[in-house]
Amino acid sequence: MPAANRAVRQANDDAVGVIVVLGIAAVLVGVIVGAVGVGGVLLPPALILLGGLAPADATAISLISFTLAGAVSAGMFLRGGEFPTAVVGRLAVGLVPAAFVGGWLSDRIPAAAVLAALCAVCLFSALWTTIRPTPQSHRDSLAAGSAVPIGAGVGFGSAVTGTSGPVLLTPALIAYGFPASRAIVAGQVVQVLVTPAGAAGHLVHGVPNLPLTIVLGTATAVGVAAGIVGTRRLRPPEVLLRRLVTVLLVGTGVLVAVRLAAL
Repeated sequence: MPAANRAVRQANDDAVGVIVVLGIAAVLVGVIVGAVGVGGVLLPPALILLGGLAPADATAISLISFTLAGAVSAGMFLRGGEFPTAVVGRLAVGLVPAAFVGGWLSDRIPAAAVLAALCAVCLFSALWTTIRPTPQSHRDSLAAGSAVPIGAGVGFGSAVTGTSGPVLLTPALIAYGFPASRAIVAGQVVQVLVTPAGAAGHLVHGVPNLPLTIVLGTATAVGVAAGIVGTRRLRPPEVLLRRLVTVLLVGTGVLVAVRLAAL
């Protein structure tokens, strides 16, 4: 076999290997999202560190990949009678347009700024959910005056960082007084709004790696479904859910900080 052909074959094998590794990582991320709602923040760093993608490409592919997972989450919670219609409806007013703007502007924002913002959000959210005591009386709704700015912040931040919404909304709702279980459900459901709106903003600049996006989208959807089913069957206590959210946020924040320091 000529050397040129061997090189091409090796390159193809390497590309397939990377896709397989990222697919496995996406399944694990999906399981975490389905269980505790904040795992989506792990996918962009995985694409950057394991896949060697540029931050802008990783952000776009990650966000678009979560579109199917968002639809799966919404469908499962709707079927189970857990869909937080009123909360999501009020959040959508600010969330949808802000997500589109965030996706549209994302490639104009320096990679260091995106990583720094992601790190700050993760660590601050972890700190807030830790020092905020578990409320004695839980909220189950948001006033329009609070929902619109929260939705706008979640939509814009999710689109810019390539996360699907839960990593920002879940700790925000917990801090606002929602039970962790309800905050996790709301965080997962908003994916069905954040991802298509943010993806539309990203797609204005072109279509990313389509095969990789399809693989990751399918893998995260399978993982999310497994995470939701597992949580329903195991029924973990509220305190455990809060601790898992905090640990994941801290771990992700440290991981992103290491990547930022290497720039």
